[in-house]
Amino acid sequence: MPPEAIPEPRSTPSATRTPRQLEYDKPGELGMLLEAKMEEDHFFHLVAIVTEKALQRDPVRLRELLRGLVDEPADSTH
Repeated sequence: MPPEAIPEPRSTPSATRTPRQLEYDKPGELGMLLEAKMEEDHFFHLVAIVTEKALQRDPVRLRELLRGLVDEPADSTH
């Protein structure tokens, strides 16, 4: 995948409203927020980008993660 440009904000936040800060040290909450708010195609595009970055960071760890997801029964919950 080619590198992507960072998109411009869709709107300017009003002066009276403080934008919500994302807590990057809480990946579960961040993931659930993104999953709930994003359109299906955009969500899976994000998954592809993050997976590619994970592959660059630590291919062995990514392989173990994916193997665990594939081997896990479909009806289990995290």
